[in-house]
Amino acid sequence: MAQNVVIENVNNQVANIVMGANITELKREKKNEEALLQSLKNRGANEAVIKAQQDVVDAKNKQYNDSMEAEKQAQENLGNTPVIFEVVDEATGEKKEVSKKIAYVVNNRPIDTLKVDKFIALISNGKYENAYPTIVADAETLIAARYELHDIRGNKVAVEEADDYFVILDGQHRGMAFAKLVAAGKDYKIPNTHVRSVENVGEYLVDINGTGTSWSNKDRLVV
Repeated sequence: MAQNVVIENVNNQVANIVMGANITELKREKKNEEALLQSLKNRGANEAVIKAQQDVVDAKNKQYNDSMEAEKQAQENLGNTPVIFEVVDEATGEKKEVSKKIAYVVNNRPIDTLKVDKFIALISNGKYENAYPTIVADAETLIAARYELHDIRGNKVAVEEADDYFVILDGQHRGMAFAKLVAAGKDYKIPNTHVRSVENVGEYLVDINGTGTSWSNKDRLVV
C-alpha cells in the first residue's frame, strides 16, 4: 500500500515551472517530502518505495532551486526590461504590440505579493484568462496633469523618461506578475490592454472597483 502511494506521488508530480509556485509553499513541501523519505529509511521500507520517494524529493528540490534562481534573477532585472502590451484599438478591435515599462500612480493601493504569486502561478500554468482587461494610461499625460508616478521598483518616473512607460490603472497585480516573469527571462505579453485618458485617477480607480469584492474601505481611503 505504501509503495503504491509513493509511486502515485511520483506520477502526480507537477512539471517544474519556474516562478510558477509560491517559494514559501515549495519550501514547506520540500521539507515534508524529505521527512517522509527519512521516515521510510528509518522503518526499513522496501527499496523500491525508498527510491520512488527519493525521486519525489529530487524533483521537489529541483523545483525549489530553480524557483529560487528565477526569483533572484527577477529581483535583479525587475523594471529594467520593458514588457510587451497587446493593446486593443477601441474602434476597430485590432491589436498591436507596444513595448513599455510599468509605472503606477503614487496613490494607488499597495501591491499584495500573495495576489502577485497567484497570478504568476496562473500564467505559468497556462491558466491565465486572456479576457481579463488591463487598463493603462500614458505616463506623459498623467505627469502633465501633475500626478506623481513611480516605476515598478518605487523610483519616481522623471518627465524625460515618461514616454517609456505605461501607467497601470487597473490590473496592477497582473502587471507585476507579468513583469516578474519577463524579468526572470520568460517570454510573456500582457493581453487585452486598453489605453484610457483619465482626468481624475483616484475617482476613476474607486469607480471601476466600486462593485468588486477585492477592494476594502482601506483601499478606497488610500486612493
